[in-house]
Amino acid sequence: MRKVRLDDCERNIALNLIKEIPNVFTGYDINEFEPIQFKASPGDAEYQIVKNYLELLCLSLIRRGSDARCSVSEHKKAAQFAEIVAYLKNNVTNNLTLDKICHDLSESPGTLKAMFRKFTGGGIMKYYNYLRCEHSIKLLRDGHPITEIISYMNFSSQNYFSYFIKRESGATPSSYIEKATAEEII
Repeated sequence: MRKVRLDDCERNIALNLIKEIPNVFTGYDINEFEPIQFKASPGDAEYQIVKNYLELLCLSLIRRGSDARCSVSEHKKAAQFAEIVAYLKNNVTNNLTLDKICHDLSESPGTLKAMFRKFTGGGIMKYYNYLRCEHSIKLLRDGHPITEIISYMNFSSQNYFSYFIKRESGATPSSYIEKATAEEII
């Protein structure tokens, strides 16, 4: 095994990576003999962020072998992406539009779309809808009434809420309620 001394850029990437690890894995801090398990799936933002930080760190270390250095702009883009994801998570109940996101973040639609294509392989609104769907499903599983969720998540109607959940997850809201109820009985 070879030891490597990280430069400032690599150290910043590693620190951001360490901050994100608890969002993706479980078991790493409980018992060193227990296997580490994913608590995020490959489509989750947390998973993508950790993957991107790992890629940046690995690329920087590989490039350094040929005397190239990690681009500060690459690190800034990764940090900016993490900030945008945090903004989207903090506003998951607000039913944001692309225009509102751009206004609040002082970014152009093209910049945000390009950044999300780079880091997630998809669009910013697709990602935001994914976050809204996951949050809505969690509320359903926690036993909140549909009417309460619709109001809290700022959906326009129950029909649209049902359509949205089915479109984004492939299952109806009632199926999540039935599954949660079945799990309670067991």
